[in-house]
Amino acid sequence: MISIEVEGKTPEEAIQKALNVLGAAREKVKVEILEEGSKGLFGMIGSKQAKIKATLIEIDEMKPHAPQTEFSPRPTVTAVRPPRPITTEREEIALQDAPAKEVLEELLKLMGFQADIKQETTNEKIILTVQAGEDSNILIGRRGKNLNGIQYIVNRICSRKNERVKPIVIDVEGYRERRKDALESLARRLAAKAKSSRREIETEPLSASDRRLIHMALKDDNEVHTQSRGDGPFKNVVIKPKRDNQRRE
Repeated sequence: MISIEVEGKTPEEAIQKALNVLGAAREKVKVEILEEGSKGLFGMIGSKQAKIKATLIEIDEMKPHAPQTEFSPRPTVTAVRPPRPITTEREEIALQDAPAKEVLEELLKLMGFQADIKQETTNEKIILTVQAGEDSNILIGRRGKNLNGIQYIVNRICSRKNERVKPIVIDVEGYRERRKDALESLARRLAAKAKSSRREIETEPLSASDRRLIHMALKDDNEVHTQSRGDGPFKNVVIKPKRDNQRRE
């Protein structure tokens, strides 16, 4: 008796996968549903795969009079990728604008926040601007930690709905611009310190977007160069005086 356990988004999808693997028709396979599965929030958060057990009905039961042979060929299964759907130009444009605003609205609602959200779409990205009144500081968090987390979740949810969605940037009460100004000012101060002390200066661990702002702020400074250092998503930016400048001094 041949039995396999297969997972899928739904029991039906898992059953179809099992039939493909076993190379058998539905009536020749006994199916036991082990787990129904669940979609979770937005089809992503807390989602659980369905799981089934598929058992191939004994050959003797299907063909009681079939002669037995010493060897039987192993069934082969060929996986065929479904053709990519053809979309019109109008559909292509619609696909680019995933319901980012709706996703953020629902997420904030589930978190217990009330906010006014405006969406702006450019050629490169989707910008969601949030007005949340007294709750704004909570949504932003220390140095934007909460805001970056929310932005990450919304991007993941929307990319699951549509692989071609543009990057989504979420801002609360103009925080992104204030953060940009603060980091550029910090970069200039640390660069001046590195030049005067003639030694490298290191920032605290920063997110990828914050590190990029530091690098961009100093990219035209011919007396220093920058690099990221560390492991994980949060790394330090190291600002080093160039050696030629050290020799001249």
